[in-house]
Amino acid sequence: MSIEAGINMEFIRCEDKSFAVGVERAAQLGYRYVEPMVHNGRELLSEAGYFHSFSMDNEPLEMKDILERNGVLASGLSAHIPLMRPEISVPYLEKAIRLAAVVGAPVVNTDEGIRPEWLEDEECFQVMRYTLKKVLQVADRYGIYVAIEPHQSITKRTEGLLRIATLVDSPWLKINYDTGNAFLGGEDPYAGLKASLP
Repeated sequence: MSIEAGINMEFIRCEDKSFAVGVERAAQLGYRYVEPMVHNGRELLSEAGYFHSFSMDNEPLEMKDILERNGVLASGLSAHIPLMRPEISVPYLEKAIRLAAVVGAPVVNTDEGIRPEWLEDEECFQVMRYTLKKVLQVADRYGIYVAIEPHQSITKRTEGLLRIATLVDSPWLKINYDTGNAFLGGEDPYAGLKASLP
């Protein structure tokens, strides 16, 4: 297995450019892989070409065409949505999985989201387990991984990340260990990465 550097589309965020411009720029910089960020519905900045996110309501082959035109592959989709909110995360992640399958992205990256105040500690994990069990059925059908990334209050610690990543026994549930986020969360990225290896 080889590992190559890729870039998250956030790199173009401060330049107020579109998804297509971001992919073109990544290719010009020599990247072969990008991680597109996706969203539901419509929002003004992306529609006007001032933001790099791609609507999952757009024609999926449009994303694939942009990637292919620039000789770039999607390493995964940045589909962060709160796993602790199944009413929004289940349909969102299912849609992201279907888009990933069309564009050839092997994984959809997500996190637990901001914890609702009304959820007690153990309830958080019960709700996330429900969400993951539902979503992983679709992931299995499409052959797409769902990866938990260190982002919020639980996953910023390696123990929390590992607990979420083992809530469901599925070969389609993985970890996308973002070393930068782990470091910002106060973890030793080397120790956390080692602990996260299969």
